[in-house]
Amino acid sequence: MQSKVCQDGGKALMSYSNRELGQWILRDVLKLKEGDLLTYERLQILGIDSVRIDNIDNTNFEINFAGIGSYEQFKNMSEKK
Repeated sequence: MQSKVCQDGGKALMSYSNRELGQWILRDVLKLKEGDLLTYERLQILGIDSVRIDNIDNTNFEINFAGIGSYEQFKNMSEKK
């Protein structure tokens, strides 16, 4: 899927067809039905704390789902720098 990192500081990911990215994350990976809300509580049930975009090389990235506690660990590491 072709996508790009966008917004100030690279805070967002956008596919060239936004529908394609949403379909993949919400329907294919998280198995949500049309109209279902994705809440933090639901993510916790799935064991997911955040979505991480990892840089593979200059033109390739991976979207990974991080386990519970990962965001806090990342935040604490960032504050120590």
